[in-house]
Amino acid sequence: MTNRCPESSHHSDPAAHEAWSLPAADISRGYRALWWSAGPAGELAVMLVHRRYLQHNTSVKGWVGWGPKGPFDAELVTIAGQEEQRTSLVNIRIRPSHLALLPGSRFLLVGGRTFPSRTEGVWTPNAVVFSPSGTPRASSASVTTSRP
Repeated sequence: MTNRCPESSHHSDPAAHEAWSLPAADISRGYRALWWSAGPAGELAVMLVHRRYLQHNTSVKGWVGWGPKGPFDAELVTIAGQEEQRTSLVNIRIRPSHLALLPGSRFLLVGGRTFPSRTEGVWTPNAVVFSPSGTPRASSASVTTSRP
């Protein structure tokens, strides 16, 4: 996967295979590909976010330093074989770090961090499951690791 931006570089490794590139039309419309995931059937999903929703962390170099300021809208592009499907997402309220494809054409967005609330000790939600149509499920969850 590549972001066909003037500042990106293409590798000349003959073993590398380009699975998908951000189309020039999306680049000219102001979109950037931020997260991607591969599904069990070999499909590729890429989350596109318009630059108006992006901010740059100057202490992190490269594309990884760019992230959305929320809430933001996005578009999920799913590529399976020669077919491409686009799903619009609106009003995303978490800052995702991970995208995962789930059974039934659902998908999961997970933020990189969550913290326990100060009063109740309950972990704040940092994950949202979306339906195939791009609608968030009624409940959010906290994805955490066990603490000793």
